Amino acid sequence: MLRMTEAQLADLRRSRVTPAGAKPRQAATYALKPDYVRELAIQILYAGLRLPLLEYAFDKQLTGTGRGWMLDMAWPWLEPMLAVEVDGAVHRIKGRHKGDIPKHQALFTQGWKLLRVTPAQVRNGEALALVREALA
Repeated sequence: MLRMTEAQLADLRRSRVTPAGAKPRQAATYALKPDYVRELAIQILYAGLRLPLLEYAFDKQLTGTGRGWMLDMAWPWLEPMLAVEVDGAVHRIKGRHKGDIPKHQALFTQGWKLLRVTPAQVRNGEALALVREALA
């Protein structure tokens, strides 16, 4: 099992990846936002659970085409396949929520189980418990 020092864990929690093409001001703002997907991945690592693939492009894997839909976390080798989406503030925007519906329908028709969690559930440990249950 991979072990990290407390300093390495703190560095991982602080580090942020800036999206390609971000303007300097956007990059600075992005670096300050909490990354709940990363936090949940760290919790999964420390719990000793099977690690997921992060930012998995599920609709391009089989056909090489698709709409570019990404999953926050994916276990495509499980039967049924498992996906976890952390629904942050952007998912409360009406248009974004409507845009997620075709993605979730595509997941369903391709045989995926989808677990949607909130940042609050990541912070209080509920998300980890749900992932543990889904992997069992």
